[in-house]
Amino acid sequence: MDTVEREDPRCGFVERGGLVELGEIAEVRLKNNMKDYLNICRKKFPQLEERDRFSILVGFGFLKEQDEEIRQIAADLLRDNLNVAEGLNNRVLYSIMLELEGKKEFRLRAAIDAVKKGKVIVSYFSKEKFVQEEHEFDNHVLDISMAGKDTLSAGVRFLCDELATSTARGTKQNPHFSFMIVPGEFAVLKLGLEKGKVPVVKWERGGPVSRDFVRLNYDLLTPEEEAYNQLMVDNIIQGGDIRDYPGEFQRSFDANKRKTMEFIRGNPDSYIALVKLAEHYIWFDENEAEDIYSRFPENLKGNPYGRVIAQRLERSRDFRTGRPAKNFEKKDMNGKTVSLEKLRGKYVLLDFWGSWCGPCRESHPHLKELYEKYKKQVIFINVAQENTRDLNEARKLWKTAVKEDGMTWTQILNNEGRETCDMIRLFNISSFPTKVLIDPNGIVVARMVGGMVDAGEVLEKMVD
Repeated sequence: MDTVEREDPRCGFVERGGLVELGEIAEVRLKNNMKDYLNICRKKFPQLEERDRFSILVGFGFLKEQDEEIRQIAADLLRDNLNVAEGLNNRVLYSIMLELEGKKEFRLRAAIDAVKKGKVIVSYFSKEKFVQEEHEFDNHVLDISMAGKDTLSAGVRFLCDELATSTARGTKQNPHFSFMIVPGEFAVLKLGLEKGKVPVVKWERGGPVSRDFVRLNYDLLTPEEEAYNQLMVDNIIQGGDIRDYPGEFQRSFDANKRKTMEFIRGNPDSYIALVKLAEHYIWFDENEAEDIYSRFPENLKGNPYGRVIAQRLERSRDFRTGRPAKNFEKKDMNGKTVSLEKLRGKYVLLDFWGSWCGPCRESHPHLKELYEKYKKQVIFINVAQENTRDLNEARKLWKTAVKEDGMTWTQILNNEGRETCDMIRLFNISSFPTKVLIDPNGIVVARMVGGMVDAGEVLEKMVD
């Protein structure tokens, strides 16, 4: 800003505009009341030259040890005055602002081969809120700067006519890809984009989190996953129903499961492996999960995902394979008391389910086949948990489902007599369906969680 000359009535001499204000700011600063200091800065800044404001703002770095209110006032002042500097000096102010807010900058740069310029929508969840930001790119380069406290996954959707494909439903299919927002990192990607095709994503440089994310989700894609991903895109364009391809889904799911489990086992120093272990904990025997977890470094064990895994491992300790199964006594559908202790000498397969559980019901035809094959060596017991507090309603739902699914072996309703014997709690059941196999000595030898687990393979190994 232009300087002016005026007479200072206190001194009787001519002062350059801004110098008096700087003196007043300095006087308040010496009193060491940071709130008053920031308030006078805000008040006097309009009278200061940009270089003077920049000098004061750079000094705000010392406020990072102050309380949250002071840090936020300083950060707001910085945000309002970032335009006082350009280039490197601007980034210095920006970094100080983020530090005061407890944030770090993340930058994503992606080289785009198919289109020179356009717009993208960046989407992510932050503090349980769905956020969408619009960004532009030019000269075949997408350059995004974001600030945050937490590592988050995000998606990018391209809004370019050159890449959009009209669908049978009258909408547009736009290519999209995923990446990781990692505060403090600068990730560089290369994108292969083609209309109507799944994007090809290559990691060029950056931190280990973005590298491992791209490795797992793009570099290590199996042929089954690639085929199903393209099938989903084709289905959107053609207006079909992806549910018409259960076989393709199953092959993709199985391939993804194998790949992800191998990645988790082989990368015990990876943040992405830790996240995936937390997400897919039920895929592992809990003894193996504990062994994998023990190999993660302490800094990963201490983050939120690590703490969740630790809590689950601790809760499961008394219920794992290799531990004695806890005894239970419950009435079956015919009023007969079923006691685990009295079933010693044979294998016992407990199937935890509910009439409301789709995957549970879908697994029952295969369970019927297993019953016919192993009923001489294995005692089959289904334990239902219905989602209603009305016991009469629970009985009705349970009995109807048992009849519809044609299950003729021992059936127990956990809702009945739950106050004295809760089998869901007794066997630490957190997901449905879950199958627990107990050997003739009363030892838990297998826990099978989810509808995708083939109990037949387990029985073949254990019983045959």
